[in-house]
Amino acid sequence: MKPSLFCLIDLQEKLVPAMGDRAEALIARSAKALQAARLLQLPVVLTEQYPKGLGRTIAAIVEHAQGLPLLEKTSFSAFGAPGFEELLLQNRTRHLVIAGIEAHVCVRQTCLDALSRGIEVSLLADCTESRSVRDRDLAWRELENKGVEILSFEAWAFAALRDAKHPAFKAVSALVR
Repeated sequence: MKPSLFCLIDLQEKLVPAMGDRAEALIARSAKALQAARLLQLPVVLTEQYPKGLGRTIAAIVEHAQGLPLLEKTSFSAFGAPGFEELLLQNRTRHLVIAGIEAHVCVRQTCLDALSRGIEVSLLADCTESRSVRDRDLAWRELENKGVEILSFEAWAFAALRDAKHPAFKAVSALVR
């Protein structure tokens, strides 16, 4: 498996409620994806867009993020966050697994910046949202056309496991149920 890093973008106090009736499901799946990444022993990074104005990462995510790097940013792309590119270099990252909000802004720009650097990207569609479904869907279509792999949390988790003999299989399977 290519050296991968899981990046969870901007699941913050003032942004999450703006996702409307999709917010609760987004948070539940994102928390499971974060737990799965940890069980799979992937490096993980979380970002926060201008936390002074948009609040901190929501508690439902923070409870699964102890000890993980949390990078503050004002740039829309995670690549503009101080320390982000260094983290990728340290982990020899050739593949990013991305989830978060908003799909058409910070997620999109992070995906495009990764592709421009030769880093492959998998986007967890059911862990990614925008305030507008139309904006989200347009971003997904553009990113897929540019080479981003769009898949569900479950599809990604089982692809990462590759085999039922994987030591984390039972724990990751339990998250999917």
